[in-house]
Amino acid sequence: MSNVNATFSVQDLLAGRTITVLFENRSITSVAGGFADSFTGASRHVYMISNYMAGNVSPVLNLQIVTKTGPDAKRDWQFLISNTGTGAAQSTQISKVAISHASGKACTSTVALGALPLSFGDIAAAGSATKDLLINFSGCNSTSKFNVSITVTANGGFLKTFAFSRVTK
Repeated sequence: MSNVNATFSVQDLLAGRTITVLFENRSITSVAGGFADSFTGASRHVYMISNYMAGNVSPVLNLQIVTKTGPDAKRDWQFLISNTGTGAAQSTQISKVAISHASGKACTSTVALGALPLSFGDIAAAGSATKDLLINFSGCNSTSKFNVSITVTANGGFLKTFAFSRVTK
């Protein structure tokens, strides 16, 4: 009988998963995208991949501006980040806020120095978190409107940018 080396491709399989060779009382470990096995002679092999989908989940993040309170010089915007995905969003933060004047009385707004990144911590699947950010709108009035772009990052690289048009202070 000859020794057979076989390589199997499994879409989205992560490295390090345990693969049990059923009816043979042995296991092998996957590499990213598949696994390899060696056996003697032609025979049927049945494989069971443990935790195949574990780790193949991702967060789906949503951002809302919940409230805007306080004086113009220290306007407090409260943000809500919700996770409607199937995986946790770890080390979630607002990493960038860009505010540009869109209409009304011309003025400049600034985010409080040192306020970014604004950390929300870990947000579980179906979970949410709120945080406040101080923004200086001195010199603006009720007619001033802004385009706001907010970048949220999580999981060491996952990012999403949210855009809001013609927002009041």
